[in-house]
Amino acid sequence: MFSKKKNLHKELEKIRGIIPKQYNHLEALDYLDDEDVQQFFSITTRGDGKTYNYLLALAILNISLDFCTCLIVRHDQLRSPALMQLEDIYRDQDALDYKKFNVISTPNIIECYYNGKPAFLIVDLNDADDLKHYRSVLKKANLFLYDEFLAIGGEYTSNEYKKFRYIFETADNGTPVTSGMKYTNNLRKAIFLGNPVDFGSEFLSVYNLYHKLETQPINTVKKYGTYVLERRRNDNARDNANTKMFPDAENESVTGIFNVNDWQIKEHDAATIPIICKLEQNYLYIFPENTPVLSIKAIAEKYEFNTNLCDNSESSTFCDSKYYREKFYKHYSRNEFYFENQYSKDIILNEYDTLNINKIINNSKVDNNDSSNIDQKIEQINFKKLKTDITNSYFYN
Repeated sequence: MFSKKKNLHKELEKIRGIIPKQYNHLEALDYLDDEDVQQFFSITTRGDGKTYNYLLALAILNISLDFCTCLIVRHDQLRSPALMQLEDIYRDQDALDYKKFNVISTPNIIECYYNGKPAFLIVDLNDADDLKHYRSVLKKANLFLYDEFLAIGGEYTSNEYKKFRYIFETADNGTPVTSGMKYTNNLRKAIFLGNPVDFGSEFLSVYNLYHKLETQPINTVKKYGTYVLERRRNDNARDNANTKMFPDAENESVTGIFNVNDWQIKEHDAATIPIICKLEQNYLYIFPENTPVLSIKAIAEKYEFNTNLCDNSESSTFCDSKYYREKFYKHYSRNEFYFENQYSKDIILNEYDTLNINKIINNSKVDNNDSSNIDQKIEQINFKKLKTDITNSYFYN
């Protein structure tokens, strides 16, 4: 294991020697061989060079350590630009030989080979279902890289997390064929690159990144359980920028800091059991505290309510017209609810502000008294014990 780590980090240092000092030096990749880390999130300012440098690094690791990377793009029209960027890297870098770069293109996947060895695959999220027929190709990849996973103006495709997961699991069902897997502990891992332009990505919700993004200092790389989060502001990228063109030049893509509205945002109590309502594409978690906390999440094991009749089951209640009030939004303006993060607040207030949360809470079978009345239960137990002790003392002494 030590020799594997030594080889990997030695290669990373060589790669950093190629990258100019003012650009992203891929510090997150130092965790590639960390057995706990499965996801890498690099969210930095525009012009940080992260896309170019990550692709360059993975191209070189393909040669030296047999890495193969599957590039994920949002839709099929982005596959060609991704290929063009790869071609530029192989053409421009002295460490690579463009003559050895070869491409095989099909309607669903682009395969890129270097010196006869698989180096990159390019697929798009909307092809997730069809890609199940390409398992033999996808299994060549030991890393999955989703570039620009944060979209300007919320221009996401539907069910991005589920589609990404489907593609990843399709590959992960296949036996690893690249020796580079040993440098990632024989596990396939995922890298997400983006600028801090939008809070709407499902991945931020699934991996609970909101509060980390709001509190982690800029220009730091930190490990949180199964993922690593890199935040960077690259001031060098602004040297030749026309900062006088737009009145809001200090926007989040330049500062590296998300524009967060803190109004009514609060984390839920860890002991509170949520009431879960399945929405059209995700799930509403209602934490019934003194002031209920609302959260939107992409996944749930089960749910008690559902807003679409097709999701109804024996164990769930369909939210028919009685569960909606046209003026329910007034409850939000009176600060009767908290939101767990900006993403949840945006979804609820823009799409579900007429859903009667109070009616759902009142009709729920979830009982939080079990966790909230622990002190009372302890008192009852102590009282019973005291009563038993008194009885025993009376009869046996």
